[in-house]
Order: sequence, then structure tokens, then C-alpha cells
Amino acid sequence: MARVGVLGWMLVMVSLAGCGAMPAVPVEDAAVLIGTWDIDHPDWVPAYMILREGGRFTFAPSLDGSHGQSGDYWMEDGRFFIGEISPFCENPGQYEVGLRTKDGQPSSVVFTKVEDDCTPRIRVLTRREPEWVAP
Repeated sequence: MARVGVLGWMLVMVSLAGCGAMPAVPVEDAAVLIGTWDIDHPDWVPAYMILREGGRFTFAPSLDGSHGQSGDYWMEDGRFFIGEISPFCENPGQYEVGLRTKDGQPSSVVFTKVEDDCTPRIRVLTRREPEWVAP
């Protein structure tokens, strides 16, 4: 068994404490994602992804969703599907999705591309983790 001095243990503890966000928990039900998320959009700062009940989403430069691009989303077999965004994305994209929480509340969502041929949508969903704004 290797011996680790006090300084070594302190470095390990500091490293573990500074690991950052908790691991993302896989999402099986889109209902846990309903709300407004701050996103990285190439044309808008700030920018938001609004996921509504009933399977509608909007990417928009405003919290109320005005002046945005909307479409449909759904969950199927544990995967998140996001529909076309005319004229940019003609086919739905498919993602694995995980939710990070802090103090029992959503903090960010992790989208991992499974299949998507729409570069702008891939960028918006995966360049950085969308961060929770409001229900």
C-alpha cells in the first residue's frame, strides 16, 4: 500500500472538491426539462431555449420567446428528438440528454448528439451546456 503524506491527501481533497458540477443524470421524461434555458446562440446574446408543455420549443433572444424560431420536441426510447427549424434544419435531431442539479434544482442540461445533420442546431445544443433560467 502506498504511503501518502498529509500534503498529498490535502491535494487530493482539494482536487475532488473542485471537480465542478455533479454528473448529469439521464433524462427519460421531457417534463423535467420544461422551462427556460440560457443557450449559446450564434446570432443572439442573450439567447434562450424555451421548452413548453405539449412538446413545443422556441430558440429566442427574449425570455418571452418573441422573435424566435419554434418547432416540436419529444422523447422516444430514452432519446430527445428536436424537430425541424425552417429553413435551417429540415430533419429532426436525436440526442441523449442528461440533467445536472444543484441543491435539488436544475442547473444545466447536457445534450449529446446521437444523430443530427443540422450544424447550427448541434452548435446551439452542444457548444456549452444550456443553463437553467426559470420554470
